[in-house]
This record gives sequence, structure tokens and C-alpha cells, in this order.
Amino acid sequence: MRHTISPLFGEIAMNLGLAAPTEIMDALCFQNEQRSLGNTPPRIGRILMDRGVLGPDDVARVMEEIEFRTKTLLLPGFQSLELVERDATTLQFRGTTIGTRKTVVIRILRFALAESPDDTERFLSEAETLSRLDHPNVVRVLATGELEAIPYLVLENVVGPTLENRVEEDGPLAEEDALSILAQAAAGLDHAHRADVCHGSVGPASVLLPRIGPVKVTDFALFDWCSFASAQGTARLEPPWYLSPEQARKSTRATVTSDVYSLGATLFFMLTGRPPFRGTHLEILRQHRKRPAPDPRVQAPDISKSTANLVARMLAKQPEDRPRSMEEVIRLARRSEHGTSETADDPILPDRLRPGRRG
Repeated sequence: MRHTISPLFGEIAMNLGLAAPTEIMDALCFQNEQRSLGNTPPRIGRILMDRGVLGPDDVARVMEEIEFRTKTLLLPGFQSLELVERDATTLQFRGTTIGTRKTVVIRILRFALAESPDDTERFLSEAETLSRLDHPNVVRVLATGELEAIPYLVLENVVGPTLENRVEEDGPLAEEDALSILAQAAAGLDHAHRADVCHGSVGPASVLLPRIGPVKVTDFALFDWCSFASAQGTARLEPPWYLSPEQARKSTRATVTSDVYSLGATLFFMLTGRPPFRGTHLEILRQHRKRPAPDPRVQAPDISKSTANLVARMLAKQPEDRPRSMEEVIRLARRSEHGTSETADDPILPDRLRPGRRG
């Protein structure tokens, strides 16, 4: 069995002048001894910390350098694992299983985060929960595992672009198509919500459009966005284009209605080709909290009033003013798709929430 992280850790630690070659070799030998006894050895960084060779900041520095260098991954049972994406908490690789040659996606906890027992435990707990989801509109978790005590998920590989890629390449979607994608994504999220799983980071990048088959939701947040941001610093995160006001306002776990808001912002993106709010990181957070949702008809005048109202209700600042469930979102989307909510007294939206024409 080949292990890539520990030897590379040792090489980088020596190159940075943090550890002597003999200290690295002693740690690697200890790992091999533990494996020969059938035990899972500690990570090399933990061994060197326990021996007083490195401090926590040294380990984090080395692990970040490993992440920067890592383009491929050696993992027992898989081959040809190539890095395809990084996000705030995970690295994602695509490769094939040995034997069946089935293409899969591996989502592994970022190496520096794996140094925290709490973060590792949270990842494993959330991964176990996600593995119980089984719905045609949710990307399935096929297995879980650990590489040198760093946990990972094995996910089904979906052939097709993300919603983000599709809109960026082809422009805004037709209203009927956008409502259909909305309903399918909502169905997957409804299944997750019924299993007490909230997504936490719904957006166009987490909605997949397979070449064959239904829309699928992926990238369920394994860490709460706000608690992670406060710990790591927002500069390392993507702009919060689709974050709910309550998540932007305070450190709170995702809820059903925060997922509704994020899906509403995703609907806005589908219809207009842009997120509801733009600006700097902090400006976007402030607008989510305080600025009324813009009317998508400013950018796309042909959108029906009922769909504009649906966007406005999903983007309501107060959670109680939004649809209470994804099941309700689906019902409202179907009504709008079939043009059954076009009257002046449209019951979809209270008067105080009716969209203005501001961009």
C-alpha cells in the first residue's frame, strides 16, 4: 500500500527547516510499525507534535503546502485520481475504482482541517448522515473512508455541467426551464430535509445537469458556513452570492428556510444570468441582510409576474415570510409554470413582499 501524504509531509518539513531527516525517518518507521501490527497509525504531523518537534502552526503550514502541491491522489481501491476542485473545506478528485473501473468523485477533508479532531469528527458524522440519503435528485454517497486518518466521501460521478457552467456559457434560461430545474432541485432538498439534513450552501455550482437523467443536488455543506468563516477568515471563501440573511447575520446552522432563500437566489441567477446582489464580500453580506430582493424582470422583462413573485417570496428577509418547505416551493413553482397565478390578488405573495422594479 502506498501512502502519499506522510512522505511528502516529511519532505516539505525538511525543506522548510522544521524537522531533521532523522526525525522524519523515525516518524515514518513508527507509522510502518503500527501498520504491521494492524493499527491505524497517527498522522505524521501528530507524531511530530507529540514528540515536540513541530508546533500546530508548523503542521498547518506544511499541510497547506501539501494541498498546494497535490494534483493527484493515491488511495487504496482507486486509480487515476485527479484533482478537479477545491472548496473551503474539501478537495475533490475524480478517478475510477480498481476492478469495476467505475468513475467516482472523492471528496476529502482539507488536510489542515484534519489536524483538528473536532473537524474530523464533524466530517465523519455529516458524511454518515449524507450516506443515508437516497433520492434521484441527490448525488449519492457510495462509501466513506479514511486516508492516513483523513476522512473522505466517495460520490457517484455525474456526467454533465453544473447549473453555473450552463448559464455562464449559454446565458439565462427560459422561464419554463428554470422552473423545472427549481422543482427538481427542491425535490432533492425536500428529501434531505425530511432526513434532518440541510444543505447550507445551495447555489448554481451545487446543482448538476446530467446529460441523461434528472437534475441532481450535490456539495452538501459538511461544515456550517458561518462558524467556518469565523474560524478561518472570510478572505479564503468564495463570495457569499447565495447565502441567506440569517446565515450572513450571525453564526447559525442552515435551516430549511435558509435553503429556500439560497434556492430562490439560484432561481434569480437562472432567470437573469447574475446573482441577486453583487459587490465586495462584505457588501454582498450586507445586501443579503438589508436590501430588498431586486425584481428579476429588470434584467428579463418577459418573466411572468407569478415567477417574479415567487422569487421575491423565496428571497424574503424574514424566514417566516418564505415558503415553509421545499414541498411548498415545488407547488408554487408548478403553479407559476402553468400560469395559474397571474391575477392582481396573486395569493403567492403578501403585499409587503411584492417585488419592486429596482435592479
